[in-house]
Amino acid sequence: MSEMISEFYTSEEASEILDVSVPHLLTCSRTNRLKSQKEAQKVLFYKQEIDDLKILLSETFSYKELVNIIQKETKNHFLSQTTVKSYALNNNFKFIPNPLNGKDFRFYKKDIHNFLSLFLVNYKPKNSLYEVISTFVGEYKNEFTVIESSRGYHNYQYIKEYCQANALMPLDSSERVLNYIRMVCKEQNISYYCNSLKNDIYIAKNEFSKFEEYHSFLRSINLESYYTNEEIKEMFQLVNTDRIAKYANAFKFKNKLYFEKSKVDEVKSLKDNTIERTKAVEILGIDVSSVTVHMRKLGIEYAENPLSTTIIIWKNDFKILEEHILHLRAIENAPTKFEKFKIETKNIIPKVDIPVTLEAFDNFILERFKSNKTKYVYTNLVNVYKTIIPIMDKEITKYSVNEVELLVNTIWQVVAKEEFSFFIEYCQKHYLMKFKDSLKFKPKELNETMAYTQEQWILFAILLFTEPEKLIEKAIEKRLHAMTWLYCALHYVCGWRASDMYTIPSPSLKLVLDLNEEEVIEHIKTGAFTFEMAQEIVNNVMFQINAFHKKPNKTKKKNIQRLKFVIDDTYVFIIGMLIALCEAHRLQNNRNNKSESIVTEISSKRQHHLDFFGQAYIDIFNEDTFQNNSAVKTFFNFTQTVSSEENWGQAYDIAAILRGHIVNKKSGIPMTTQVYYQHYGKKNNDINRITTALTERGGFSFMSHLLLKTMQEDNEETPYALQEWEEQTKAILDIGSLKPYQIEMMSKGIADYKGRVTKVFRDLMVSHKGEVKEILKKVSLGETPSKMEHSQCLFKSVYRSSCAYPRRENCIGCEFAMNEMYFLIEFNKRLQSLLNDIRNAEYSFDKERYTYSLFYHYMPILQEATHFFGRDRVNTFVKISKKDILNLKDNLAIGKG
Repeated sequence: MSEMISEFYTSEEASEILDVSVPHLLTCSRTNRLKSQKEAQKVLFYKQEIDDLKILLSETFSYKELVNIIQKETKNHFLSQTTVKSYALNNNFKFIPNPLNGKDFRFYKKDIHNFLSLFLVNYKPKNSLYEVISTFVGEYKNEFTVIESSRGYHNYQYIKEYCQANALMPLDSSERVLNYIRMVCKEQNISYYCNSLKNDIYIAKNEFSKFEEYHSFLRSINLESYYTNEEIKEMFQLVNTDRIAKYANAFKFKNKLYFEKSKVDEVKSLKDNTIERTKAVEILGIDVSSVTVHMRKLGIEYAENPLSTTIIIWKNDFKILEEHILHLRAIENAPTKFEKFKIETKNIIPKVDIPVTLEAFDNFILERFKSNKTKYVYTNLVNVYKTIIPIMDKEITKYSVNEVELLVNTIWQVVAKEEFSFFIEYCQKHYLMKFKDSLKFKPKELNETMAYTQEQWILFAILLFTEPEKLIEKAIEKRLHAMTWLYCALHYVCGWRASDMYTIPSPSLKLVLDLNEEEVIEHIKTGAFTFEMAQEIVNNVMFQINAFHKKPNKTKKKNIQRLKFVIDDTYVFIIGMLIALCEAHRLQNNRNNKSESIVTEISSKRQHHLDFFGQAYIDIFNEDTFQNNSAVKTFFNFTQTVSSEENWGQAYDIAAILRGHIVNKKSGIPMTTQVYYQHYGKKNNDINRITTALTERGGFSFMSHLLLKTMQEDNEETPYALQEWEEQTKAILDIGSLKPYQIEMMSKGIADYKGRVTKVFRDLMVSHKGEVKEILKKVSLGETPSKMEHSQCLFKSVYRSSCAYPRRENCIGCEFAMNEMYFLIEFNKRLQSLLNDIRNAEYSFDKERYTYSLFYHYMPILQEATHFFGRDRVNTFVKISKKDILNLKDNLAIGKG
């Protein structure tokens, strides 16, 4: 190993020998200009090559040095490098490539005398201006564009006069002027041209403003306020300065880059006062996601890095983060709860000296930890200490009962209030207190969750869903605002626990909308986010919930029930837009922490609600907070109210399904659900009575209810939907022998029949009268009989001798089977609806439209149905007479034109 290393130089040794920087040597190694070997994470260079290169550099001139020598000896400072190189190559002088500089060639010093003698004999300086310009154009011919006409261009003479008047350097010869013009044009990206004779050069007049702006800028700046490119490389140990050049508003002058000092100093300060996140992770000994989580809890944000994608943290913030992590570790490693408590509360300083109180609290918690080892007791004792101790202005023994009650009211947590009452009891027992009254609290009473009032619920809905433009701007600016809005809005579309909302699936914006996060935010900002886009987002979330069988987090280990997520069209735009916005924010803020949810627990805090909604929030809830339990109870209460008004008879089951409650095996109903009800209705619909009725009906009563409603909705003699609860319950129990799946199949069958009839009816409405007559004739005369009595086959009305399912013995389940009864029922429904439209139309245009439909669509069908089915059979289902038609006559001319 040592023998091999003896054949190499280290990077540092080679750097010193060749007088170049280590980074430059490493670049030469990467580009294969110098051979190297990597050993033990170090780059080694071959000794022989480095030594030979050292000799070559000492025995040769650089290309630039050679040109300077020739210019000096010929007293012609305008000789170009190309001219010198051309003379050397044409006379067989050698140029050797320089491995350290791809643009440099080396010329042996021993040949300089012969080359100079030859050059002085053969070189002839240009005399005329045209000859000088022609030579210049020929030398850089690839950079010039030939133009046929000089119209719209400034020529050499004009450009020369402008340059000599405005340049910051002497331009005392044509060669110097030409080189200066080329330099400025290349630096400012200005095109330059020549004529076909190549004896004049031009700049387009519409681009000459760039030329003028450049000189105006040069006259206005002070180069002392700028760093050179070499200074930047030295300052930051860089080989390539392109990235910092863009940030520091660098400009080029005389082929040199200049960097704005103020911008560079900002970058230098950033470098000196920040730490890379990878380094922070290494020091703290935790993963990247944990660093991000702890920073968010502390309100620390990453520093902006204008030069690279490397994530950095301010050193002052890192110090806070490090102290926080060490504090948490100390708590975690504490051997006892008491020591853990003392570490966690060590920074809580009372505003006055209260040694008796502090001693009493220490003794109390020692006793409390012995009697109760649960975590929630420890947590609430910490909450009591952090809340009470900083605001006490005297010893606890000197507080009156009223003053203690004021202290209690500063504690938000109910269990913490109870712990404080235990502390007061302890003090009364062991110290001489100013009062002897008991302050014991009953957490179950205090913790009873009340639903919001109907007014609160509706006012908050108006704030959330009806004026989005007032909230969108704030939600775009800050992720927390968007999460707060979504968290509150979700309570109007689902009955989930807060913990389930925090794990709502996030959609893939690229797959669903074909937009990245920046584009989604821009669409929302500019109003280009559409209802259809919101619907796509909602559909994707619903699909994930169903596909992955999302269960309640609280009971998922023992619960087979799944959560449900169904959104009415009224809420789709806001919910879909907010889910997309929260996902966009999540991706922007946590590109390396993809596991975090689109809504986090912090969105439920009152302070954040106030920050986002402002005074409107206080006007609705006063000192209260919009909480999950209260909101869910209100949501289910409204479900109950609507169910009562619409006679659904299934609100309890809907609530249980939405909440994901477990069904009790004995009773057949989810017992937990009744906790959430507090009915807003009449006294005869109180929750106890409703719950009793639902308990009697059983867990699947809504199926029986739907079946009865479906079967009897058109039967005037048995209006099931209008019956009292007791009568409906009795009817449900009468068909109780049917199993739930049987009821479901019957309901679906009836619905399918009606759906097929509805489709046939829609087709008839746009058919020719002759076609209507033909179909009705076939149905009424039994010309298309099915395999069952009292039903016809629609398939046979087209293919007379065919059957869709020839092997079946009956028509049950066939999509082409149709009962004439359902056709007449459907016709009656649509006819009655049309008549109501005519009666209620405000404008003559609408009346004319509806009247046309009545006489040209409905009446022909009614006539044909009467002819083929018979008047008596039609009158049984279709409730309209000639008198009804005549009564409309007076209305047809009335309207607001």
